[in-house]
Amino acid sequence: MAELYFGSRPDRPGRIAHLTRLRKLCLGTNRIGDEGVVALADSTNVSQLTYLEITRNQLTDVSARALIRSPHLGRLRELHLRGNQFSEEGKVLLQERFGSRLTV
Repeated sequence: MAELYFGSRPDRPGRIAHLTRLRKLCLGTNRIGDEGVVALADSTNVSQLTYLEITRNQLTDVSARALIRSPHLGRLRELHLRGNQFSEEGKVLLQERFGSRLTV
């Protein structure tokens, strides 16, 4: 499986741990929250992702820090985080880490 969409559903990243070849993951509007993003960013199972969308999930700088620090997101070509609750500082740090690959 190369693509997986969880839009508007309460599924959590732990349920997709076995999908290590996943390239595109869309988690928009599903209440994943900071806890879910931290788990996702810490997982080696996301190391093949080239596209990640986590829009409109009420994410805070906790999620921003987890994404920034993750050693597993190096292959990302696109990271979409619009509609969340990042501070201006969090947005700047995300931009520094992901550059033009980021929409926030």
